[in-house]
Amino acid sequence: MNNMTLFTATTITTAAICTAAHLVAGGGKHLAESKQPILVNGAEVTGVLELRDDNSIYGIISVTNRSQKTVTGELKHATFQTPASSPMMRMMPRPLQKHSGDCSFDLRPGGGTQFEFCVVKPPVEAAPDVKANTISQLITPVGMRVAPPQWSLLISHAEIKPPAFGGSLTLSQKGMVLPPEGALVLAHAVAPIAIVAQATPEATTR
Repeated sequence: MNNMTLFTATTITTAAICTAAHLVAGGGKHLAESKQPILVNGAEVTGVLELRDDNSIYGIISVTNRSQKTVTGELKHATFQTPASSPMMRMMPRPLQKHSGDCSFDLRPGGGTQFEFCVVKPPVEAAPDVKANTISQLITPVGMRVAPPQWSLLISHAEIKPPAFGGSLTLSQKGMVLPPEGALVLAHAVAPIAIVAQATPEATTR
């Protein structure tokens, strides 16, 4: 943990943190991560989704104030999974919402904070035949080329609506500012990672 405290979605001000601190904060395998920060009311916001050893999935949002004034803000966040797909499919699968929550920050100059939340909890006990398979193996015929499930973390000032299009969500570009309306992708898939099936979505922010 590198002495980094993880905070829940209440307003908390901490000592200054590095922008890249979110990349090592939880210690799990990354399903999605920020490539560039998104500016929210003058603060830099980054995020990561990680798969932990117990097969749970957690999200971590980091906020850093590099300005010379106090910044405040409220954010809504939501996690989506785009199911495994094949180039042979006529339509790409629609991203499925797995979690949503809120967080707020009030940061002095040079201050930072982190918010951790549970996206998916592991099953109590998976069936023996399920343990031996990955999600893509369970839903895809043997021998067919597939793109693995991809994860994305979105943020917005307003309620986040599920995307109305199929296929993968794309990462926001450098220097983007969160607009008053609409959502931006804070973190996106980094590499294929097999996840044991039967995990149950968890809708409460931890």
